[in-house]
Amino acid sequence: MKLKYILIAIFCSLQGTTLWGQNIDQSKMDRDLKIAEDVVSSLIKGESNDGRFYSASPKASYIPGFGVMININSSGKFYSHNFDPSYDITYVLDGEDFRIDIDEMVELEMQAEILARQAEEIERHSEIIERENERMLREQQRALEEKERELERQMEQLERRREREEEREKAEKRRIEHREVNRVVINSDDEYTYRYSYSNSDDNDDEDDKGYSYASKGYQKDFDDLKPLYREVMVTFLTDYADLIGQLANNEQVMLVTKSGPQGFGAVLYNSSNQGGKFSASSTRRNIADFKAGHISRTTFENRINFVESKGDEQVDPDLELFSSIFQRLYKTDLATTYYTSSPISYERLKSFGVIYRMKMYSSISTGRDSYRMPTQRKSNLSRTERNEEVMALYPQFISEFKRNIIDYGKTIKSLEPDESILFQIRLTECNNCDIPNEINVLVKQQTLLDLDANRINEDQALEQIQIKDAS
Repeated sequence: MKLKYILIAIFCSLQGTTLWGQNIDQSKMDRDLKIAEDVVSSLIKGESNDGRFYSASPKASYIPGFGVMININSSGKFYSHNFDPSYDITYVLDGEDFRIDIDEMVELEMQAEILARQAEEIERHSEIIERENERMLREQQRALEEKERELERQMEQLERRREREEEREKAEKRRIEHREVNRVVINSDDEYTYRYSYSNSDDNDDEDDKGYSYASKGYQKDFDDLKPLYREVMVTFLTDYADLIGQLANNEQVMLVTKSGPQGFGAVLYNSSNQGGKFSASSTRRNIADFKAGHISRTTFENRINFVESKGDEQVDPDLELFSSIFQRLYKTDLATTYYTSSPISYERLKSFGVIYRMKMYSSISTGRDSYRMPTQRKSNLSRTERNEEVMALYPQFISEFKRNIIDYGKTIKSLEPDESILFQIRLTECNNCDIPNEINVLVKQQTLLDLDANRINEDQALEQIQIKDAS
């Protein structure tokens, strides 16, 4: 039996090594992903039937064991019925040549709309925080008033007790056989009614949710309007351009996905697991290769494309939400010892792969020109150079502690299959000219956590099976 566990541990270790140990030319993969992003952007950047130009900022990433995921992140539109998007306007004013690039105007309009939406979200979020502060102040005031009432009740009880003692003494002196005890009845119903009406005021615990729901309506409308465009772009990319991405295994896939709300590391005002509707299309590398080789027709290939649409109200896995909450708490400034996060940790469940968590880490707060404060280090008035040195020095400790946290709390995840994985995509703190990555991937197989929980491997073996990869 012991030999069986040893063989299982060795197999799991080899399996984890294979996942990221396959012969991938990372520089070539990075080029392929950049080209894929440009192709998707160009496919979207066209005029639709309603006379609007659309722009996108796709983000492609390679996920070992899964394949390539391309988040479309499309939300910009430029209204025009007269210009082709590649058309330029040139004119001369006061002897100087001027040029208007419609393509650049599309991009500027997209950025302006994104900034406007972000401003709206920030304003709504500020209102929510203000309401929350007001609610907390009211609760504190109520607590003080309740303490005052409690003191008054205690004083009344003491006073009644003193009166009863005096009455007893008088009765004893008069040697009355049947003493009459003066009882005071407290009107508890009035007290309960008062408390109930006081606690059920207009401030509602669901107030924040209403604010976020209201804020997402604009995104949902654009999402629904653009769905036919998304579908056309996804089909075109998978049939005509997906083969540009090389080095994928036959069982890996290419997926294009878009959502109704903000995506990626910037989605800070939305719930971590439920960011509105989602629409995706995917095909395996084997199907793509068969189509390009002429083994299957275009119609057959398109019929094999897997389309998935969700409305954003599906039941989430409580254990995945719990795991996200645990890491959110671990990396708040009061508990974190290296970098910290102040943005919600989003996650995405991918069947047959596992779950992807996305985190954005910070290290410092600018307090003035060339002055920084590092909350987790309790250090202030650091220059940029000093701050950068601290950031680089903390990186090994951050990696070590992050891996330790995974094996300490990974046992809370129960909904994944043993052959599925947990992947953290971590955007690290900004640090110009620092010798640390901009982004890393941290991967662990669920089988590793199951083996650790069952004592088939020890903690050191589990830590060795957690893989770290530079994703900059």
